[in-house]
Amino acid sequence: MNTPQNASAALAATPFNVVATAGTCVTAIAQSAWSSIAIAPNTATEPAQLETITQTWSPGLDAFAAQGISATERENYDVWYRCGFSLDDISQCETRLRFEGLATVAEVWLNGIRLLQSDNMFVQHQLSISAVSQTENTLYIRILALTPLLNARKPRPKWRTPFVNHKNLSWFRTSQIGRIPTWSPPPAIIGPWLPVSVIQLRTLTLNACQLQCSIEGNQGVVNANIELHALNGKSIDSVQLQVGSQKALLIKAQANGDKQPRYTGQLTLSNVQTWWPHTHGEPARYDAALIVTIDGQQHIIDCDPLGFRTLAWSNLAAALNTKGQFKEDFGLTLNGEKIFCRGACWTPLNIHNTHTSEAQYKEALLQLRDAGINMLRISGTFYYEQDVFYRLCDELGILVWQDFMFARLAYPFENEAFYASAIAEATQVLQRLHFRPSLAILCGNTEIEQQTAMLGLPLEGELHNFFRKSLADLCSEIAPATAYWPSSPAGGDLPFKVTQGVSHYFGVGGYQRGLEDAQLNSPQFASECLAFSNVPENPGLKPFLPDQAGFPTHPDYKAGVARDVSSGWDFADISDHYIERLFHVDTRQLRYQDPQRYFQLSRIACGEIMSKVYGLWRRESSACNGALIWFLRDLQKGAGWGLIDSEGKAKSVYYYLKRAWAPLGLWFVDEGLNGVSLNLSHEKDIPLNSELEIIRYQANGHIALSQKVPVNLTGRGHQQWNVEALLQQFFDISYAYKFGPKEYMLIHARLWSKTDADAGSSQVLNECFYYPSDMGLQLQAEPELESTAVANNTGYSLTVSAKNFARAVAINAYPYTPSDNYFDLAPNSCRTIELQAPAEPKPLRGSIAVFNSLKTHTINIQQK
Repeated sequence: MNTPQNASAALAATPFNVVATAGTCVTAIAQSAWSSIAIAPNTATEPAQLETITQTWSPGLDAFAAQGISATERENYDVWYRCGFSLDDISQCETRLRFEGLATVAEVWLNGIRLLQSDNMFVQHQLSISAVSQTENTLYIRILALTPLLNARKPRPKWRTPFVNHKNLSWFRTSQIGRIPTWSPPPAIIGPWLPVSVIQLRTLTLNACQLQCSIEGNQGVVNANIELHALNGKSIDSVQLQVGSQKALLIKAQANGDKQPRYTGQLTLSNVQTWWPHTHGEPARYDAALIVTIDGQQHIIDCDPLGFRTLAWSNLAAALNTKGQFKEDFGLTLNGEKIFCRGACWTPLNIHNTHTSEAQYKEALLQLRDAGINMLRISGTFYYEQDVFYRLCDELGILVWQDFMFARLAYPFENEAFYASAIAEATQVLQRLHFRPSLAILCGNTEIEQQTAMLGLPLEGELHNFFRKSLADLCSEIAPATAYWPSSPAGGDLPFKVTQGVSHYFGVGGYQRGLEDAQLNSPQFASECLAFSNVPENPGLKPFLPDQAGFPTHPDYKAGVARDVSSGWDFADISDHYIERLFHVDTRQLRYQDPQRYFQLSRIACGEIMSKVYGLWRRESSACNGALIWFLRDLQKGAGWGLIDSEGKAKSVYYYLKRAWAPLGLWFVDEGLNGVSLNLSHEKDIPLNSELEIIRYQANGHIALSQKVPVNLTGRGHQQWNVEALLQQFFDISYAYKFGPKEYMLIHARLWSKTDADAGSSQVLNECFYYPSDMGLQLQAEPELESTAVANNTGYSLTVSAKNFARAVAINAYPYTPSDNYFDLAPNSCRTIELQAPAEPKPLRGSIAVFNSLKTHTINIQQK
């Protein structure tokens, strides 16, 4: 078979920060245009041999499902993908094919000519096909069966891990999704997992567009390095960079060898608005474009908007030493302000269909922004997200911690081909992301230094040189405005010690420690923490528990519960431990006697524990500067680690954390013998003119004590009060002294905003409650709920009131989404909650349950 030289060579990819290029048409091949077939390995090694295959091709990209091949057997097969496409005016333009992701070992043919061999799922390819394209074209992709390749003899690794399903997986640049038996079972990602596109260039080619932003004083500075040339024998007269309303002429540099001409220059913006995470300010960005004049005619190339911010991680350099000892705190400073980072480890929206649309990304990220999340970590166990994900994080003000896709394995960097592939992958990732204001940190890997240290091995050799030297240098060269960290976790005497550097904290959670451990061993920055089996709402249980009173020991339900490698327990056992610890119940009996009550207590226990830990870590006196939950969204149906279920519906823990993460935060902390503190955090740089009201209630719902104090801040700030000092009376609020029997204890704090001082009007900005963990378990007083739902333009406004204290008010109104849930109601009070209608509105039918009542209240709908 002949392979033309100009067809086999991969060209530089169109710059990832370019939205639209003049005279360029990009057409993604629809998934429905493909057909596919799975066959025994090497049955056909080129398209011509497929003619002898009698098996029927299946429409679409999932031949495995069509042929009934199980998830565990799919990597035993070669799979072929085929599509046709038409081209017009092929003599008048340069034509390219772009493959954004092929998993994992792939070959590509166009019109019978092999164009590409690839063995890295994470590398994008863009190929010139002008020499081999026709008016009607046939494209084939062959994905080789991975099992025979994995079984081939390889040099012994430095260590073996039971974490993945094959010891030789470290030799292949592919995702660990579908290959982790304990929480990401098959299927693995196979095939063209990201779009394949046809690109036609008629005016010019743009092969590099490096725009590096910085701040000098109050000025924003953009340094541009552009590589482009005109097509069809035309010449470029000038290239200008425009950012906002400012323009700068770029200077043509001498071409270097076979490279295209480069244009360089600098643009300055006065009084630049800085980019902030949404919790602290506005994520300001400036429109950017290149204005290219060719033979007197202007052509506009739109670039992604640019953001300006300064970013620093305190004590970062210490981790790059052989033994990085941390004497000071470790955390993120952005635009000169310390940022408390909170959020979760991002998980793919759909592991069975990775072609995620912009609308799907935006819906998911808006849900997270509304929860107060200001940072997402993309772990090395998954895959790099599409460009639109990062663009939306820029737009919405969500920081990104980006791991490179290396996790836990002893990768063979001493192999030249593997090393070159890894460097090419990292280079491409950095070229994609270097200009993103949301990019907070680049991290070499997930848990490789931890794995090394736990095995007693030294941090040396090609493996650690790659992460501590090669990759660090590459990041410094291409993305100098973003910090680099070698591994998660890392730093300190040992990388897995939780009080130094970056840690993975599961003391509260997997290791069943009490809340006091989170205070005693407060992490400086937890890039993973707080893993529980989080029960979804009843609609999320229905697929495998058709009877809503189904038992939580059902095998289909348990299949969705994560567990650690080689452990004799799963994370449902962890959640059960904290249910028993908080509520003093026997979870084993509760599961089979009253499974719905068991689910209810599990939802509440996990939410309360997580929010209390964040309360400890977010205090001004805490050493913690950030914590990210492991993980965001379930990969499969069931009670997984996620804050959100596999269908995108919020679980109870989402709402508890939404309150704990609020930019204007108000929360109680049990300080032991010091009593109980009330904490306030005001993160936005705007004045706060408010009044704090604190109330202690009697068991009959009457007010025993109350006090009001003014709270006035000119900008960002924290305040802390001792509750007994505020109420001017000692009553052993935390029951630390135990001088007598425990008293009824319900404390309510509200922060009122003075919106109109002359009229005396105000609104509640935030509120919180303090009570013993078993409060209401004995069902002392029925809350006596009332509710009214009134239709509006977006769904319904639901007002819920209670005569007596109501703990963990849970609204079940699926498919309507409540703006808040699992909240408390003070005696003789009410809350109005917005119920967001689904895309296809349905009649509202719903109910309300509370922790301290066995009754279910039906939502009353007010008729028009």
